[in-house]
Amino acid sequence: RNLKMAEQVREVDQLHIINNELRGKASDPNSPWLPLESNPALFTQFAHSIGLPITWQWCDVFGLDESLLACIPRPCVAVILLFPCSNNIFEARAQEHQEYIDVHKWSQKAFFLKQHAEFGNACGTIASIHALANSRWAYETSSSMTPNNKLGSFCDNHTESTADDRGRSLLSSQELKLASDIAASFPEAQTSLPDRDGPDLDHHFVAFVFASTSGQNHEGRILELDGTKKCPIDHGEVDG
Repeated sequence: RNLKMAEQVREVDQLHIINNELRGKASDPNSPWLPLESNPALFTQFAHSIGLPITWQWCDVFGLDESLLACIPRPCVAVILLFPCSNNIFEARAQEHQEYIDVHKWSQKAFFLKQHAEFGNACGTIASIHALANSRWAYETSSSMTPNNKLGSFCDNHTESTADDRGRSLLSSQELKLASDIAASFPEAQTSLPDRDGPDLDHHFVAFVFASTSGQNHEGRILELDGTKKCPIDHGEVDG
């Protein structure tokens, strides 16, 4: 019974639907984006190429013990999590979907875009864009602005767009796709690069961002941004 229920839950989950659509697509080098390896060097390469100042970077989180968390450079305003797509995950997502009816005001303010099936295995890129787009208050200063801020321009041009339209616009952004594909092919990658039309990788990236209340590192909220969900998830207040 539990197995059957889990299968039913998977069939209606957007993440599972995207993976199934991806498996059914023919090879098309002009459509699916190359997947980013779970490697801070690749994520940093991508981030720097689209506007993140050189003084900021991604790093590994080796554990949640205080001694390991102390190794993380400060300030830290976003986290990207990679997790396996298990039945327990799909069941939790289904329950969350039913319970999360009221969209908190912080979720409405977030820059959120939908991950369409045409992206392919691009959840790493989507998570990175979600993290960077919602952390601009922290790293975009007059002294740190890069001359070619591709992501900043994309966000500014889609301030009033819906999540669906932002996803479609990102699909058609050749400069952001090129930046992502270059990062995915970066020499520091530690695994073989999957094909564009490769199989379901059975793992998924999501972003968690610190939504500041004042544009500075004061009290704020933690938002989960997952392009396969209907909206950002507000996980409550947190001290900066």
